[in-house]
Amino acid sequence: MEKRKIRINDVKETEKKLILAGAKFIDDIEVSDTYYNQDQGSVLKVTECDYGKFLVQIIGKNIIRHEKIEKPRELKNALKERYGRDTILDKRRKKYEWNEYSVRIYMIEEVGDFLVVTGENVPDSVFGEFGFEEPEFIEVPFSELAKDL
Repeated sequence: MEKRKIRINDVKETEKKLILAGAKFIDDIEVSDTYYNQDQGSVLKVTECDYGKFLVQIIGKNIIRHEKIEKPRELKNALKERYGRDTILDKRRKKYEWNEYSVRIYMIEEVGDFLVVTGENVPDSVFGEFGFEEPEFIEVPFSELAKDL
């Protein structure tokens, strides 16, 4: 699985573009991600949302692991002890489906708003399908963007 993301300036306008392109709205939820220190280009985090708690590992653009966890407190403590905690980001996420892709809008307070497309081999041209002619691609984890503030 591959994940690509761009910065967006207007959530409502982006939602209109997604609907015009034929994307189907799925849900709107709150998400909390706890990030742990990793080498540059890698992400290790625990995601907590209405659907459960998940251990997520990303290397580069590729999602290596996304598995449900039953005892998040114990795992979070073990990860913090082993790697050190990097940051916690609370997000609002709006999820859409379009063709074979999962399309999400993330609104992260004090970090920004982003459009994220996940699927097999996500080409840059996907964003053009949504009307983004020259998007600002984000190649670093959200936790890295939070550090730049």
